[in-house]
Amino acid sequence: MPNKPTSNGGDRRWLAVLPDMPARRTSLRSFSLCGALAASLLISLSSAASASTASITDRLTTDRSALETVSLPPGTGLVKVAVMKTMTGEGIIYKTIAATQVRYVPPAGYPVVDLQAATSTGTPIGGWAGRRLTAAAETKQQIEERELKEREAREKAEREAREREEREHMSASMRVGLDAGGWDWASAVKESPVLSGTCAPATAITTATLRCNCSRATASH
Repeated sequence: MPNKPTSNGGDRRWLAVLPDMPARRTSLRSFSLCGALAASLLISLSSAASASTASITDRLTTDRSALETVSLPPGTGLVKVAVMKTMTGEGIIYKTIAATQVRYVPPAGYPVVDLQAATSTGTPIGGWAGRRLTAAAETKQQIEERELKEREAREKAEREAREREEREHMSASMRVGLDAGGWDWASAVKESPVLSGTCAPATAITTATLRCNCSRATASH
């Protein structure tokens, strides 16, 4: 009959495995440590790569008439400039300026500006900073001309308003005078040699009566 394994034999097999377990734990710890170091290295490399490809940063000046650079990525030798008529890129024109030039004023008619860093040979570094809409700054002469035009327009409007009021007042006075029989008809009749003694009393004068009496007076003379 086959021999049955004894408990002593089983114990010997476990005893043979036990000495290897500390070594396996050490190997696992070493593997975990290597993985952590590799991950840290990858993160460092990724951060370095991101830093090396960082884009230029810029901002509008206080009066919004120009763009100024805030920071440049390492290796920047020049700055590429894109100017355009609208934010959609109409009439876009590309230029380059020195990396030392901090402030850029776009030409007239091209208020939208975008910047990109580049090496001295023109290789782009990072992406475009983003289109910004500037506002052309007025010169002293332009400000004076604008203020003069505004003042002239204001004075013209005030003058026209006064003239309109005067015409309306005169028209209203004429209507009232005609409805009442005239403007101080008593004085007009008294001082007129033609109408004196021929016209009816002023309170009863009408336009038709005046026309009739004046005609008879002119014919008698």
